[in-house]
Amino acid sequence: MKKIKLGELLKKLNQIDCINSGGCGIAAIAIYKFLEKNNLLNKKTQILYTYNLWHNSIYKNNLKNKANNKVLDAPTHVVIKYRKKYIDSNGIKIKLYPKKLYHEVTLEDLIKCIKNPFKWNMEFDRTIEIPKIEKIFNISLKEIKNK
Repeated sequence: MKKIKLGELLKKLNQIDCINSGGCGIAAIAIYKFLEKNNLLNKKTQILYTYNLWHNSIYKNNLKNKANNKVLDAPTHVVIKYRKKYIDSNGIKIKLYPKKLYHEVTLEDLIKCIKNPFKWNMEFDRTIEIPKIEKIFNISLKEIKNK
């Protein structure tokens, strides 16, 4: 059986239209589920919401919402922290972007937020792009598809 390299899949993912304009959270779920499916997750794997410094109010609001078990708002970007590296549709990086605020969220937190598409940039066409992401990673994203 051919070993699937995550880097190759990320190159395909980065070709998805507007993946970083409303699709980064969905990309993070796909990456997380791929790692899980291939028994690569470890206890230190994290989903991180990241924020530009000028989104400080959204960051603080999300920390408050998380503490009160409320649905979070969309962050500036979502990445996976895995084995001391950061993964998103642009690839695998050693450092988190400079001057960013960030906090960990659960997969469930992210799914709840994504289920409200109005919290995310509408440039990303979920109807067209989610099936492409499912095909790239050979996973199902049924929990976030609009019904």
